[in-house]
Amino acid sequence: MVDEKSVVSKYLAKLNTRNIPIYFLYSRPAIGKFISLKREGVNIIGSVIPDNYSAGKTLAQQLLIEHTTTSTQPANILALIGDYTTPASVERAAGLTEFVEQHEDINFIGKEVANWSEQESYVKTLAFMEFAPEINIIWCANDAIGFGAKRALQAHNSAHKVIVGGMNWDSAPKGIEALDITLGGHVLLGAYALINIADHHNGKTQTSLNHSSLAIFNNLNAEIVSLVKHINETDLANIDFAQFSRMATDPQPFTVDNLAKALNK
Repeated sequence: MVDEKSVVSKYLAKLNTRNIPIYFLYSRPAIGKFISLKREGVNIIGSVIPDNYSAGKTLAQQLLIEHTTTSTQPANILALIGDYTTPASVERAAGLTEFVEQHEDINFIGKEVANWSEQESYVKTLAFMEFAPEINIIWCANDAIGFGAKRALQAHNSAHKVIVGGMNWDSAPKGIEALDITLGGHVLLGAYALINIADHHNGKTQTSLNHSSLAIFNNLNAEIVSLVKHINETDLANIDFAQFSRMATDPQPFTVDNLAKALNK
């Protein structure tokens, strides 16, 4: 299950799920609601979410590094966040905020919601570039927002002076430049969830499943290009996911690097 809008708890409490194991993926109820649901007999066996907070912080860090290696100008950041409520958006933005607060040399121009939309990002980036042409870094909550920003910068003839980063490892749409930085890997947590569910079903885990938060986000680089290509083509059949199971003789950590290595074996 996914608790994207934080409303699933009130429905689960009304259902008889004692004999139905429930595993949360990508978003989950708050710890207080977890406790209440368990008391009411809801059979929650575990959960996994990506560490969106660290991802937001890492993206800001990577953008600043890229900027400082290519320019002597002050860092002037515009942030285009996903929305006001979903955990992914809120946590990514919080990571960005902490990074900015730790760096006095960053000028935070503004933060605007783009609703995960390429078109909305395009419109708002154009407006900001007219209002604050000194912007030279745009932090985006996902790649779709990033592509909207890139399209706007191309229309504004400013693409050469602004670094844009997002998350998802998406391929650039036709006519739009690729993002300077893109973090990804969270899509692979679906596989991690299935591995854990299979372990639970087979009853061979020595410890109960836990509520994990994985730092799965990685910068797209040469070592994982092949993995990303296979993800986008929905072709991961060559990976032996059993090696990440608790039933394996030597269980491997579920990481992007290990998945890339497994694909290339």
